Amino acid sequence: MSVRSSMSAVCAIALACGGQPAREASQPTAAPAAAAEPAPSSPPPLPTPPPVAPISAQANFPVKWSSASALELKSASDAHARYLQDEPDTFGELEGEGTKVRPTNCVQWSELHAKAYAPTNGVEETPDSGAKLRCATLALIERARPAERSYVRDLSWDRNMLPILPVDIATSVHDDDERAIAAARGAGKSFKQFDPKARAKPTTDKETLEIIEGDKTTMVLMYPMVWGDFDADGTDDMAMAVVNGATQGTLAYSRLLTVTRTSAIEMLRVIESR
Repeated sequence: MSVRSSMSAVCAIALACGGQPAREASQPTAAPAAAAEPAPSSPPPLPTPPPVAPISAQANFPVKWSSASALELKSASDAHARYLQDEPDTFGELEGEGTKVRPTNCVQWSELHAKAYAPTNGVEETPDSGAKLRCATLALIERARPAERSYVRDLSWDRNMLPILPVDIATSVHDDDERAIAAARGAGKSFKQFDPKARAKPTTDKETLEIIEGDKTTMVLMYPMVWGDFDADGTDDMAMAVVNGATQGTLAYSRLLTVTRTSAIEMLRVIESR
């Protein structure tokens, strides 16, 4: 897995320039019988260029998926075909309505989960979690469009990212955890404010952020999946894989969080969780 390693602040540049029209030359008095030289014509006034828009609003940010997503698409238009493509080895066995079935593509996987089918055991949960991230990302790419501005594309996936992470990434094991996270979300707190003892674990992988939570018994693994404008507002969004689990033990669950922000100084805001 690989990631963008630095965070670029987007700055606004405003330029305004223009020339004043030259003063018209006075017309000399012509002698009655003599032909006078015509007065030189005044140069036309220089047009005033419009102010330059902020860099982020000028740029065109195409839909882009990370190498960590392992999608290996040639273009965004290939996402639909990949969603329909049979890949039976990448799906786990699901059970529901008294039957067991292994989906072979994302369409079947989505339909079965809509009917409350679930992995049959812990072994099948691993491929099923991977299928959720993959299929949900492909669905996002299908509806995504290029963004006019971006404040999420060049984030630094290291400890500098902690202050802007949403509290939604925190691990929830018990009902009390979920209530605490919901209260922090309602108060507008970031993950760092919610869990000030959380620490980023050093890693050589520049496309992954691993966080040991303050209680040191749980952890969060995160990496980007895709960028694009998913809600047609012109602003770049990012879908990131979030895997929560125990530092010791088998507890693990994954989500695809879609986040965005409208300036370089805001924290990330969750707009969808799958």
